[in-house]
Amino acid sequence: MFGSFNAEAIFPSLTNLRTLELSGNIYEESVPMEIATLPKLEHLYIEYAHVVDDLSFLPLMPVISELWLDYNENIKGTIPKDIGTVTSLKSFSVAECSISGTIPSEIGLLTGMVQMWLHENQLTGKIPMSIADLPDLKILHLEGNHLEGIIPRGMCRYTIESLGSDCLKVDCACCTCCESPCNGSETQVTSVERIILNNAIDGGDEFKNNTSPQSRALKWVKLVHKPEHGLDRIIQRYVLATIWYSTYKVDNPYTKKPTPAWTDTEGWLTTYHECNWYGVYCTPDNEVDRISLNYNGLTGRFPQEVRLLADTLIHLDLSGNSVYNHGEQLSWLEDLTQLTQLEVHFCNFDWAGIPPYLSSLTNLEILDISYTLFHGTLDGKIFENFDKLWLLEMGGNIYNSPMPAEITSLPELEYLYAEYTDLTGDLSTFDAMNAVVEVWLDDNQITGTMPTSIGDLLTLESISMSQNQIAGAIPSSIGNLVNLQQMWLFGNQLTGYVPDELKQLTNLHTLHLEDNNLEGTIASDMCLPFLTTFVTDCVNRVSCSCCTNCY
Repeated sequence: MFGSFNAEAIFPSLTNLRTLELSGNIYEESVPMEIATLPKLEHLYIEYAHVVDDLSFLPLMPVISELWLDYNENIKGTIPKDIGTVTSLKSFSVAECSISGTIPSEIGLLTGMVQMWLHENQLTGKIPMSIADLPDLKILHLEGNHLEGIIPRGMCRYTIESLGSDCLKVDCACCTCCESPCNGSETQVTSVERIILNNAIDGGDEFKNNTSPQSRALKWVKLVHKPEHGLDRIIQRYVLATIWYSTYKVDNPYTKKPTPAWTDTEGWLTTYHECNWYGVYCTPDNEVDRISLNYNGLTGRFPQEVRLLADTLIHLDLSGNSVYNHGEQLSWLEDLTQLTQLEVHFCNFDWAGIPPYLSSLTNLEILDISYTLFHGTLDGKIFENFDKLWLLEMGGNIYNSPMPAEITSLPELEYLYAEYTDLTGDLSTFDAMNAVVEVWLDDNQITGTMPTSIGDLLTLESISMSQNQIAGAIPSSIGNLVNLQQMWLFGNQLTGYVPDELKQLTNLHTLHLEDNNLEGTIASDMCLPFLTTFVTDCVNRVSCSCCTNCY
């Protein structure tokens, strides 16, 4: 058909018309008001129709849901600002017309919008941030215009199926195609890439460098992932590949030269299921829940992408690796809220004190942060909600502060190791350790005396406080610790006599009291047959007939 719409004669009586298809004809006139104002018209298609018009009629359409006007090069003008009043609109296409001007921010009011094609026009200006307010939007094409700026990060979500823009001018972290035409095989982005881009930790900036660990990981996942593998494995493969490219023979200030390789690489970056890679363990549903790469030669920097495993990861062991993370490079810790076990001893993790990111890990049962690069005052508030923690290793760092009461009062804490940490203060808070089995505080700057309340720690089996500045007498209440097996108190400033109550400790087999200022005579009934190691200053100050060594 060609010529006039003949709207006055045909359309005023079609008050119940819901769908109108007029594509492929030649009209060479504007869309008649008689069509635009039809009270029940929901679907209007006038593509390839040589329409000469602008979009001023659009706000007059009371219930329009789908409007397609593609390939009408003489549709000009701008997108009207009052498009935001057409809240029934779900699908809008004006591709390859001559629309100019900016995209009005009011477009964000069309909260029911699902599909929008605006490509190959003459649109200018910045893409409005309000586009991210369209919760149901699945398809958006803006390529082939003169737009600039940023595709809002809020667009990068799983609901987006197709998103196109001129990526050389527009910053788009999750576009499925860049430049025109979007249907070209060279610009199409796979569903694998889209899912990874939608979850980009740095909003896509990490992929701007083609040699970054993230870019290399993305390329590898695209290469090996098959449809039959399922979408659920894409992210965990990407995370693991990023760990590999971030820590395999990558330099940092603490690596030796030449940079060593991983010790065991079995399965990594092969086509084997990632749950069978060395150090990777999964749930019965094949979701990664444990990563144990301790003493495996990792270098470089441990990547932020581990955050993407936060929903399933319960165990992370990086101990004994020369990875270096400084300051905010440790922020990934705060997202791993399901962790029950975290071990990073001998990692080059650097923070002034203890990273506050740890405070969110309230499911922790085991925490080993010993012999890292943590230094500075201890903040007890980080630990105050660790109600499940039963093992804490924090030795080998430099704190120069007292042990916080928030640590010694943890209800389930059984094992505490804080040796070589320059701890100051005294032992006054340690009587709150109602579940303690073993506590080691050697080589610190602890002062004061041994409190008599130490005798209330009836679960205690092993205590080591050597090389401190503890003074005064050993309290007789020590005889209450009937489960005690080992005690190292050497290298302090203890005075007085060795208490006879020690003979009540029938489970005690190791006792070191040397290098103190103790005196007197060890009673013969202290010489129990099971006390296999007993050392005192029996050369000069203490008389001991059964000591195994004299200092």
